[in-house]
Amino acid sequence: MGFDPSQLNAEARGLGNYGNNCANPGHRPEFGPDSGERDWVPGAGRRERLALRERLWRLSSIADVRKCGKVPRGSRLPVVEGGRLTGLCTCHSVWVCPICAPEIRAARGAEIASAVAVRLRDGGGVTFGTGTLSHSGRHSLRSTYSLVVSAWHSVSVDLSVRKFRKAHGYWGFIRTTEITHGVNGWHPHVHWLDLWEAELEGWELIEYRDLVFGAWSRAVSRLSDRKAAAGRAVVLLPVRSGDAETLGNYLTEMSVNSASFELTSISTKTARRGGLGPFDILARVHSVESKPWIDLWWEYEKATRGRRMLGTSRGLLDRLEIGTEDPEPSEVGPVLAFVSAEHWSQLRWCTEAGLSGAQAVIEAAAVEGGQLAVDDAVRMLLGIEGPLPEREADSVQLELGPGDDGGMF
Repeated sequence: MGFDPSQLNAEARGLGNYGNNCANPGHRPEFGPDSGERDWVPGAGRRERLALRERLWRLSSIADVRKCGKVPRGSRLPVVEGGRLTGLCTCHSVWVCPICAPEIRAARGAEIASAVAVRLRDGGGVTFGTGTLSHSGRHSLRSTYSLVVSAWHSVSVDLSVRKFRKAHGYWGFIRTTEITHGVNGWHPHVHWLDLWEAELEGWELIEYRDLVFGAWSRAVSRLSDRKAAAGRAVVLLPVRSGDAETLGNYLTEMSVNSASFELTSISTKTARRGGLGPFDILARVHSVESKPWIDLWWEYEKATRGRRMLGTSRGLLDRLEIGTEDPEPSEVGPVLAFVSAEHWSQLRWCTEAGLSGAQAVIEAAAVEGGQLAVDDAVRMLLGIEGPLPEREADSVQLELGPGDDGGMF
């Protein structure tokens, strides 16, 4: 059975020649943190992320983010298996892009989880740490972020910590920073994995935690007027193999997968204690009336720009056989259909306020009925009567890699 565009809700049909034929995604009831997608919308979670990225085309201060998912790299845009429109510019931002960030971070998390599992299987030890400090609404994100990173650096160079690590067969660390915002302002906190030659005993873990906390709290006091609360500022947990559900109390130990997820997530879920992750803030940007949220988002962009997602001990990633460069967002798979760059540009300019919705329709059509269904969907979205111009190929099945469809626009 072929794809029938008439089954779509009228709100997504006939976008015509003017952007105001379709409401701004930020005003639609199916978008936002407190509302679900309607049943007819294919790939609800993905469409919401597409809509968030579309807001960044107008909002972001980063040029590559403003082009991501909008500007074609070649003359034809493949839709690959699973219903993903590819062949568009990608920003590779691990901090601010609702599409690139989750993909890259998930790939990193999988790499780390695999390496940690191998380390544990071979008899090694792994611990998961979190470091934080006091903060309030008067503290800027940039200052708090810098203080957290400086405190972590002080731990790494502390003589007592270094002696303990050397005595216990220390391999190195993998570190990242998570950022949320709540009633007490910005809350950046560092997560890290420590890898050891052998598993630390209970008393060794307590000794190590106390040494790390001592170095951390001294740095916070030396560099600021903040405090690092005992029992809260530094938490260290052992990482075990196996299913997280069989491991017992989360506060006692972590699984390989949960540790890797905590290390590479970007707070797409609502933060603990009612705080907001970065994309929760972006979801609240609807119009110029959202200035407080816009200001928060711009502060987040500026504070994270130029910072790497992962910091590691020198040579550790090579030792674990993990690539040093961030993984590419996936564009590989059998091609289901193509969309011409010309038609995409027409959709882009004629439906300025709803390109994410058009993309969701095209991707669903490709999964449902291949090239013919995509042509029907494009014709419907553009309001074209009759057939589309003849395609270069009616049926294509090939493995497409990044860059195979043309150079960067």
